[in-house]
This record gives sequence, structure tokens and C-alpha cells, in this order.
Amino acid sequence: MPKRQRSFIGQSHKVAQPYELVLVLNSIKMRIARITTAVFVVLTLSAAIFAQDRAIEFLSGPEFRLSERAVAAGIDGTFTVFLKVDHTGNVKDVEIFAGPIWPCGSSPRTEIKEVREAVRKNILASKFSPATKKGKPVDAEATLDFAIGNAYEEAISGRTTSKSRWVVEVGTLQERAVHLPKPLFAGITGSVAVRVLIGEKGDVISAGAIRGHPALHAISRRAACDASFPPTIADGKAIKVTGLIHYEFARGRVRVR
Repeated sequence: MPKRQRSFIGQSHKVAQPYELVLVLNSIKMRIARITTAVFVVLTLSAAIFAQDRAIEFLSGPEFRLSERAVAAGIDGTFTVFLKVDHTGNVKDVEIFAGPIWPCGSSPRTEIKEVREAVRKNILASKFSPATKKGKPVDAEATLDFAIGNAYEEAISGRTTSKSRWVVEVGTLQERAVHLPKPLFAGITGSVAVRVLIGEKGDVISAGAIRGHPALHAISRRAACDASFPPTIADGKAIKVTGLIHYEFARGRVRVR
């Protein structure tokens, strides 16, 4: 049977300007709003393009189903999504920038395309409370993470703690690396963040770009799949964990951080 879940997206924060998502879930205030038809969890967001009295807030949305094909292909994690919500709370446009993650050594292109389209349709069918400016509803934009699969299950069950496999201190990920290869410079300036799922033995078993120049996603993901780390131990047992690897392409070189 298809794997069912409720919609799961972050909401925008009121800040002066957009900020970059850093996947250290235990350092982000998690706010879970349980609604009758959906569950929205704060993971991230850039602010709207102008200062607001109140940011976009989720009201309702259809149940999301991860297909059997997608589950079998190992598709998981989150999608980075940009959306426009008008002053009535209707979603007018959805664009998927990046995501999800999938097993290294595989290329489930058809399944990824299908899941992306399913996520896009799910968000288009959702209803939001519009952003306000000076007390009046206004059109607004936001960038959000839409979680699926195990990432979704762990978030709604409250397992986004230091023992969750979806939490790794990003600042120490590079320091912990046993092997952290760099992708070849592709002649394009930009940066890419790749989310990795690290297995019990420390090898990267799944990866996917979540931020950055689309033309740099594939080569960055391939480099991330070749990385390796010491096993992560919790309660005396090796566990799977996730984290981010950042690649910066500039001046003919690639820097890993």
C-alpha cells in the first residue's frame, strides 16, 4: 500500500532579510501545529520579500501519499520549495528548488519526478492564512521545506532530538570526516548544500542537494556520496544520522565546509 502522511511544510519567519537554512534541528525552535487535515512543522524559512506584520500561516491541506515506487526507490528527506500565496490565502505558484535525497549509486529519475509533481500539487491544493502588512492581507512569497518519508515521520513524532538520525551538528561534520572529496570546478560560481544520510559504518548511503545552483547539484551530490565519516554511536550502538556538506565554487576552486 502507498505510504500515507499528512502535509508537512515549514512556515516563514518575520526577519529583516532571507537567511540560509542550516540543518541543525536541535538548534531551531520547532513548532508543531496540529490541524484536523494536516500537520505543519517549522523547519526553516526565508522571510517574504518585504517586512510583514504577520507571515503566511498554514490552515489546511490534503493528505500526502508517498507512492510504493518512491518508497522502493529509497526517496526520503525534504524538498526545498518556493511558493507564492495571494492576499486571499490561495497558493498561486509553487516551484521546487531542490531535494529530496535518494540512495547513492542509483538514479530513480522517474520516481523523483513523480514525487516532485505530487508535492507541488499537494501544496497548490493547500490553504494558508495570508501575510499581512499594516494590518491588511497582502500577496507574499516564502521558501520552505516539505518533508516526506522518514524525515516526516520523525518530525511529527517528536524525535528531532540529539538522538534522532536527522540531527548532526553541521559545524563538526567536516571535522569528523574521514574522507571528504571535492567535486571538480565546473566553471560556474556558486554554492551548494547537500544533505547526506550516513550509515552505521560511516559511509554515505543517500544524498541530495537542498540548496544552490541547479547546474552544480549533480556533481556536488556525487562528491558527497564518496565521503565517509566515523560511525556515530548512541546508547552504545552505531546509528544512521544526517547532516549537510557545503560546497563553494569560486575562482577556479571548490571549497568544502
